[in-house]
Amino acid sequence: MAATVREAARELLEQATAMMDALLAASDRELTMPSSHACAQGKDVWTLITNDIDHEKIHAGQVLEGRDESKITASPMERLVAEWLTERARFMWPSIPSWWHRTP
Repeated sequence: MAATVREAARELLEQATAMMDALLAASDRELTMPSSHACAQGKDVWTLITNDIDHEKIHAGQVLEGRDESKITASPMERLVAEWLTERARFMWPSIPSWWHRTP
């Protein structure tokens, strides 16, 4: 486990980058392939990944609720970095031309 906020953020960004690389390397056809992972609910890779997205949202809510109940708030800089990163992620995808989204 990371010892600092900076280390935790860096670890999560590295994991997100690795996942983004894997997704961008995959074809749309691969999303419809069956997945044996339990979180795919007997369906396909698309279901597995979207279920993971939903779980991330759920866990974020649980963390925020726990912080609120414990009266733990982020520092102003931690909040600023988190909100900036959120908006940067929202800006990234529409800013990339659609032909870049596909590998040759």
